Amino acid sequence: MSVTLRILEIVLPVLAIIVLGYALGRAWKPDMSVVNRLNLDVFGPFLVLAYLSDKGVNLISLWPLALASIVIVLGSGLLAWPFAKVAGVSPRTFVPPMMFNNCGNMGLPLALFAFGAPGVAGMVALFTTSNLLHFTVGSFIVNRHAEWGYLLKSPMIWATAIGAVLGIGGLHLPDPVHAPLSDAALAGGANERREARGFLNVAVCGRGLPTDRVDHGRARCDGCADDQRADRTCLLVRCATACGA
Repeated sequence: MSVTLRILEIVLPVLAIIVLGYALGRAWKPDMSVVNRLNLDVFGPFLVLAYLSDKGVNLISLWPLALASIVIVLGSGLLAWPFAKVAGVSPRTFVPPMMFNNCGNMGLPLALFAFGAPGVAGMVALFTTSNLLHFTVGSFIVNRHAEWGYLLKSPMIWATAIGAVLGIGGLHLPDPVHAPLSDAALAGGANERREARGFLNVAVCGRGLPTDRVDHGRARCDGCADDQRADRTCLLVRCATACGA
């Protein structure tokens, strides 16, 4: 099998689902607020907790990926900040999109198709690290008066903390608990192909849909209230994890 064909087999299914989601979103204009909330507060945390506490995942061995994620995110921000100044745009508008990539709804299915189920664990480490930076550094960049108490209310933060403590401590959830948790996170996937469908279902959520369908966090960021693009940027930083972004 040629390298080109292998790459197409990995990338095309994801792109096809995204294009389909975009077309359906433009045609039907569905209200995604419920789906986004489920992804943010239920399926995303389930996914993180299931993989971080999995018996087959050695969290200690994944520390280079977590460190690389921190370097990439913070390094991108440091590089983007002077460009924002030179271009005369607000760093609070320009910098966050340069820092936070789509390692959730794009990275997870790509990792699955490229490396199989074992590769997803590494991507979850990147996804989890990026999410933590989203809620902390990202919130502070967008709004210097961000309420840090919000972190304590985030299921994703709690799932990350519990999963990390269990995984690093060599403890694992009992199988009767871990199995349904994992199945729920993967939309009931029982094999690799069904896992792929579960991830792709997550990948389509919110892609190409009007951001004004989600109203929380809108136009509340410093210096952004009169700028539609800035407004959407602020909304994405606050709500990007709704689909694992």
